Amino acid sequence: MLAYLEELCTALLAHDAIAIHRLLAHPLARSLPRQVRDEAIAISRASPSSLRAPIQTLRFYHQTLQLGESGAGPDPAGGEPGEADAESHMAAPDVDQLRSQTDEVSNIVREAHRSQIELPLAPGKSCVAA
Repeated sequence: MLAYLEELCTALLAHDAIAIHRLLAHPLARSLPRQVRDEAIAISRASPSSLRAPIQTLRFYHQTLQLGESGAGPDPAGGEPGEADAESHMAAPDVDQLRSQTDEVSNIVREAHRSQIELPLAPGKSCVAA
């Protein structure tokens, strides 16, 4: 699921409508919260020069990542620690890889914020409300 979410975040940040629609057609898209799906559809329909950021999707990715790191789930073997079969341990995500992927997504978001520009106020205008 994390790999799917990472790919979705990348497509949304790049405003790649074809990749977004392909990912929304994937069976894992059914498990996405409604806000995430709606946001993905809105970004896919927006112009490529749009500054809209996938905030809901990035938040969901971060929450999913945090749940994976916490390991707060019950013991799958139901017995003593370490009694679970070896295959279940091999299927566990690599924490270092997940952290590096999170860092990559964070860097992309930071770069998107840096590329924003501020427009000066018109002469004689004040931004202070009365």
